[in-house]
Amino acid sequence: MKTHRQALVFTNIIVLVVLSLSLLPAEHLDAQERVRAGYSGISGYQAPLWLGIDLGLFKKYGLTLETILFRGGAESHSCA
Repeated sequence: MKTHRQALVFTNIIVLVVLSLSLLPAEHLDAQERVRAGYSGISGYQAPLWLGIDLGLFKKYGLTLETILFRGGAESHSCA
């Protein structure tokens, strides 16, 4: 349970960082700014990430988003 909670917190932090980058005006970013966002599952708590992708918010603000699925605890902790 504790590992799941840590993964949830880690994923939420990454989503918040990525979404906050999408709120920056486009002139402050390079045309092809590359951002990686990791997620640990395909549950509903990744909804902000997938909505941003599906609505094209990242491309709108000049971000090329690469999503990375983390399979387990050790893999996600090595990226932090």
